[in-house]
Amino acid sequence: MRNNINNLLNPKSIAVVGVSKDVTKLGAIIYNNIIDSGYEGELYAVNPKYEELFDKRCYPSVGAIDGDVEIVIFVIPAKFIAEALKEAAEQKGIKGAVIISAGFKEIGEEGKKKEEEIIEIASKYGVRILGPNCLGFINTSIGLNASFATSSPPAGDIFFSSQSGAFCTAALDIAQKKNMGFAQFVSYGNKADVSEIDLIEYALESDDVKVVGSYIEEITDGQELYNMIRKKQNKPVILLTPGKTEKAKLAISSHTGSLAGSAEVRNQALKQCGAMLVENMNTMFNLLMAFSWSPPLKGKRIAVVTNAGGPGIIAADKIITEGLELAELTSSTQDKIKASLPKAASVVNPIDVIGDALAERYAAPIGILGEDPNVDGILIILTPQLITQIEETAKLIINESRVLKKPIFAAFLGGKYVRSGVERLYDHNVPVFDYVEEAIEVMAHMYKYYSFEREASHLNLSIENVNVSDNTRDEVEKIVTEEPQPLPEKLVVKLAEEFEIDVPRQMVSNNIEDVVNFCQDKYPIVMKATTADIIHKTDEKSLYLNLKTEDQVRKAFNELQITIARLKDKMVDEKNLADILIQEHIVGGEEIFVGVNRDGTSEVYSNPDDRGFGHMVVFGKGGIYTEVYKDLASRLLPLSRQGIEEIVDATKVSKVLKGARSSGTLAMDKVYDLIDKIQSMVISYPEIVSMDLNPGIVTDDRAVVVDLKVFVQK
Repeated sequence: MRNNINNLLNPKSIAVVGVSKDVTKLGAIIYNNIIDSGYEGELYAVNPKYEELFDKRCYPSVGAIDGDVEIVIFVIPAKFIAEALKEAAEQKGIKGAVIISAGFKEIGEEGKKKEEEIIEIASKYGVRILGPNCLGFINTSIGLNASFATSSPPAGDIFFSSQSGAFCTAALDIAQKKNMGFAQFVSYGNKADVSEIDLIEYALESDDVKVVGSYIEEITDGQELYNMIRKKQNKPVILLTPGKTEKAKLAISSHTGSLAGSAEVRNQALKQCGAMLVENMNTMFNLLMAFSWSPPLKGKRIAVVTNAGGPGIIAADKIITEGLELAELTSSTQDKIKASLPKAASVVNPIDVIGDALAERYAAPIGILGEDPNVDGILIILTPQLITQIEETAKLIINESRVLKKPIFAAFLGGKYVRSGVERLYDHNVPVFDYVEEAIEVMAHMYKYYSFEREASHLNLSIENVNVSDNTRDEVEKIVTEEPQPLPEKLVVKLAEEFEIDVPRQMVSNNIEDVVNFCQDKYPIVMKATTADIIHKTDEKSLYLNLKTEDQVRKAFNELQITIARLKDKMVDEKNLADILIQEHIVGGEEIFVGVNRDGTSEVYSNPDDRGFGHMVVFGKGGIYTEVYKDLASRLLPLSRQGIEEIVDATKVSKVLKGARSSGTLAMDKVYDLIDKIQSMVISYPEIVSMDLNPGIVTDDRAVVVDLKVFVQK
């Protein structure tokens, strides 16, 4: 682990600093919560104003306690904490501290200095800090509620952490409603020390935990979180991450920047390492409930049993759109179900037991489906008809779930009248949902998780295994600033040569005679402005194609100089003309797009304090309508060869490259090689913040980069 937090979350002795007689104050609430939760370790109250509190001795300071103290919970004003922490560390050798108090970096510069001071003390004495500005934590495995939450959840196998204390209190209330059990429940506030990475790693290594959930407002270190989850993918990790990671402040516009901003990089990275991303609390707690209570859903063939046709049709549609399948029941299964149901009932999946069904009518279909080898999971839908036996049906589902090894999910549609059945299912740990769509979304998440290849690292590559080169390091570094800058065309060409990227024969010049001489044996010719002058050349009519004669070249050169001068709001200067890029015209082939966008700074791979995830590559259909078609796939770099092939295969344009409609197979291996070379370039030069390769032209034997824009930034 990064640093052991086991002592912090599993303390044998606790001192609470700031306990008072007023039971409405946080210090007293936390102290009494610890007692009421049944904690069996040593507990000490600390407040110099009292000699006794709640029928127990009260100490003037942590140093005055005559027993061992493993962790201290501080509920005193921020200005007193540094001194109290130092005393506790020096005199009692504490292992951890929970700082409930606010008044730190969340209030501005003055609070930030206080926070830095306590972290300096903690680092010196090897003390782990939870908080400041947090709710505290609950560890049901040792019977400890060290928080000011109004209630403790039942014991269970869910680990949950949250940066927001208010989110925690709402989450606890949701959990109480659903009777969800937790192993640990942690609020980490400002995360001055202990972060979401420490906590998720702790949960993934804990024998008490089956499923992990976390609400994260700001990711501490994208690279570390990504690598940690990917390498320890042994439990479901469900993340709610609102907002966006810090975006590069692009003063220029690039296709990749608009297609793959920081939020997209973050989301892709977390999905790629196997985490499940959700957008709201409801989905998060539905998933936590299902993964905690249900056996694994390892296949996508779903059978539906319903007492109403409409919800059954909705379920069928949703199953298909979520990437699952309606199970094809065996003839034996259909015959057995038919024999158990009225003639009006449907025995084709979805199975409709019709609206007059009493509880017992559900029994036979559920049991029979449990034996069908074509069924991976069962969804039971109930609507409250006049004679529907809601609680009895819930009891039957509970009994069947205990017998069957397959996952059973229920959707009890309605409100007031189905509540008793829903609560009965909650009490017996059967996943139940208010809507059919919710149930199927959860089933889809579960199937995708269990079908996610645990050895999926074969699609990824370690940074250390990337072929790197830095022959152009000095020239690149001269251009890098705090703001994004385009690399000059000549330097882009040099980088392309360094990484053996296939480009057309080309030159950059502001001398028309040199241009004419270059063109003589290379017609047809393409002429365009350099990126330094015009980013999007088609938009500004600064791209000339298929020039076949010297006269056409001279005319295009003059027009281009006028266009560049106009855009720069100046007259054409004959003595200081703009550089022009001249290339051989690549005829035929299919246009592709390759873009790269960096999340974090240029130190993203070397500095542990950098929060970013690194570079993400985007591949797809190229040309002037890239943003319109959006035939794109993306993955976090670096990728193995198989990972590169996967991202290409995820696009529609790959079918064209492979010879759709007998068009002939193009140079696929060259495409894979190109992405690999781009990968090596951006990891060799992490200063590259964004890159547009658009278009690349794939022929039967080449993948030629016709237009390459590279932007760098610290």
